[in-house]
Amino acid sequence: MVLRGVSAQSIIRPLSRNEVTGLLFRLTIFGATTYFTIKWMVDTLDPTRKQKVEAQKQAEKLMRQIGVKDVKLSEYEMSIAAHLVDPLSLQPLVDSSVDLVSVAVDTEGFSGSGLREVCRDAALLCLRDSVHLQADSLSEETIRPITQSDLQKSVTKMKESQVGGVGVLLHAALD
Repeated sequence: MVLRGVSAQSIIRPLSRNEVTGLLFRLTIFGATTYFTIKWMVDTLDPTRKQKVEAQKQAEKLMRQIGVKDVKLSEYEMSIAAHLVDPLSLQPLVDSSVDLVSVAVDTEGFSGSGLREVCRDAALLCLRDSVHLQADSLSEETIRPITQSDLQKSVTKMKESQVGGVGVLLHAALD
């Protein structure tokens, strides 16, 4: 049987060791060329891929530091997590004499945004005091830490605003 000028014997015959080595060498070269070509094309089509990988590594490192492990995040969530602040790099600006247990008791029933507002208001009280004392030079070292009285003033202010808001809703004029 002849297949367009090629005999069946040349197709069926066993390959020599040199032919097998040559085929393996060609296959290896072809595979490596394909791999690096695809890698180059991916880098060309998505130039931010390296930045995304670095951001993912940084986000995973920060997540491990704050105790979050084995969480699969989407690309959007990963970009947000990459901008988290390392909690170990923050300087505590709260006085060591602050009794957080009493603050927790005073703020029972507050929402997360309410607690955030209490902390923000206490920090602003410290900042305002520093501005009034030293209007000329204001730096991080001149801002005093948050004290128990700052937190108490913030909690009182927040409770007053909550009580005022409830009264408005009860006495709303209906048309």
